[in-house]
Amino acid sequence: MNMSNIIEIKRGHTMGIAVSNLVKKYNNRIVLDSINLSIDIPGTYLIAGPNGSGKSTLLEIIVGLRNSDL
Repeated sequence: MNMSNIIEIKRGHTMGIAVSNLVKKYNNRIVLDSINLSIDIPGTYLIAGPNGSGKSTLLEIIVGLRNSDL
């Protein structure tokens, strides 16, 4: 899968991250369903949610440790 279609690391004067229509399933369970995220302003951000909601999976996909599904 070509991750460049889903995750874009913006470089230049400031860096940013853009995620478009991200989907991840484990067996038949959808953990991330069409996630869209754009961070353009440097800072500290919080990703919050209950256990098993996909927070770690999202971050692992963004940094390239895990693949997303189409």
